[in-house]
Amino acid sequence: MACGDMIKLRVFPDRDAVSRSLAESIRTLAMEAADHPPTGIIIAGGRTPLAAYRLLAAQPAEAPSRLHVFFSDDRYVPLDDDNSNAGTITPFLRTFGVPEKQIHCIEPERPMDEAAMRYGECYRSFLDGGGSIRLCFLGMGADGHTAGLFTGDQADPKHAEAALGIQRPDGMAGISLT
Repeated sequence: MACGDMIKLRVFPDRDAVSRSLAESIRTLAMEAADHPPTGIIIAGGRTPLAAYRLLAAQPAEAPSRLHVFFSDDRYVPLDDDNSNAGTITPFLRTFGVPEKQIHCIEPERPMDEAAMRYGECYRSFLDGGGSIRLCFLGMGADGHTAGLFTGDQADPKHAEAALGIQRPDGMAGISLT
C-alpha cells in the first residue's frame, strides 16, 4: 500500500496515548517487514513524537532489518544541530535496531536545492525498487501546519518533485517531502 491509498484518522485522549500507539505501530510494522517488500515509514519530528521514539529505543526490536525510515520534513541544519529532526531521532531508531543505511536523512552539507533533489530521489528510488510506505505519521504545528510549510504552488503536481527546499515562516530553511 502506498501512502495515500488508505488514510486512517484516529483521535487520542492525550499525548501519552499518541506516543504508545505510534511506538506500537512502528514496532508492529518492523516485525511484519520481514514478510513484505521493503517497508517504509514516514515520521514527523518536533517535540510531540519524541516520547514514542524513546519508547521504541527502550525495547529494541529483533528484526527491523527491512524497515526504512523517512522524515516528512527536516530543518536544513547540520545533523548535530538541536533543530535537526533526523539528528535528534536517529539515535533512538538505531537503538531500536533500524540499520543506519535505512534511516534516510537530508544532506545539509550540500546546497539546499541539491539536498532536496537527492532526498526526493532517495525516496522515489525506494518506491521504484518495490518499497511501500505503510505508515505516514504527521505531526501538527501550533499554527496547524503538518510536515513542511510549502505552498500549494510549490507542490504543484506538474513539477513532480518528491522533496522541496523551503523557507519557513520562522526564518529557518527546511526540506520537506511533498
